This record gives sequence, C-alpha cells and structure tokens, in this order.
Amino acid sequence: MARTIRLVRQSDGAVICQGARVARSFAERLAGLALRASMLPEDGLWLLPCNGVHTALMRFSIDVVALDKDLRVLAIHTSVRPWRLLPPRPGWHSTLELPAGAARRSGLALRDRLSAEPAP
Repeated sequence: MARTIRLVRQSDGAVICQGARVARSFAERLAGLALRASMLPEDGLWLLPCNGVHTALMRFSIDVVALDKDLRVLAIHTSVRPWRLLPPRPGWHSTLELPAGAARRSGLALRDRLSAEPAP
C-alpha cells in the first residue's frame, strides 16, 4: 500500500481525504499528529491497525473516524480536542484522523464504506 492514499466513499465516489499518510508501524501510530502545528484541509492520517486514539501532545482539534476491516464507518467523533482519549471499541480496526470539520464537510456518515487508492 502507498505511504499516502486517497480515501473515497464507494457509494458515490466522493473524496473524503485527498492525501492521508498511512501509519502502520507502532512508532508511526504512537507519534501520530503529536507536536504538529496544524493540518491542511486535504490532509489526513490513517492509523492501521488502530482501535482507539489519544490526542496527547496535539495542538489542534481533529475529527476521528473509526473504521472496521471493510473500511465501513463505525463512528465519527468531531472536533476532538487535545488531551482527550477515545478508548478501544469492539470492531474498530483502523482510524482516520482528519482536520476538525472535514467529516461534516465531506458528508461522511455512519455505515459509509470507503476505498483506499494511491494519492495522485
């Protein structure tokens, strides 16, 4: 899988995230977005696997999208502020972190199924 991917809603082809960095190793997932000053509107971070997240050491709020193994949206947590914890949940296989408000702007909804493809 590419290091940067685009996530698209299967039902209509809408782009949910133009350029999500894929974090697969423990170190990449642990570091996440910590200490970054901000995210660009088209940015994202896909933590794979990941069934819960923290926003320790973060400087900005994010949207957190919980995905199952089939990339179906299980939960959407909007504008999660720094120093918060979203504990592990059953079925939660990976996590997409987006800039705050991006989930709403893209029209992302529960049960949407996403596809991952190489970023252009």
